[in-house]
Amino acid sequence: MNRNRALWILATIMVALITVTLVTSSNGLGQLEQHLAEQGWEESKLTLMAGGYSSYFLRQSAHGRYASSDPTRPGEVTVKIERPTPFHDWSVTTYRHDLGDT
Repeated sequence: MNRNRALWILATIMVALITVTLVTSSNGLGQLEQHLAEQGWEESKLTLMAGGYSSYFLRQSAHGRYASSDPTRPGEVTVKIERPTPFHDWSVTTYRHDLGDT
């Protein structure tokens, strides 16, 4: 009886921990600009054209497509970030700068 009770308590704690982590963690959309800044992009020179967020169980991803108004770096910028669980940091999985019609 004590073993079953201990297992239920442990399972309840784990579910509560995962729930709190999922609810309080970033959805990644705010992280896109941070990753673009690391690539040298100024937020004021980018206009978000499309973006989104998705999650599957614990895995999360966010993506965005931006138009650049920077005269030295014209075109479109696409970035996608993912993390396997809310306990991991976001990492860039796709980064592309298309010059477009110049």
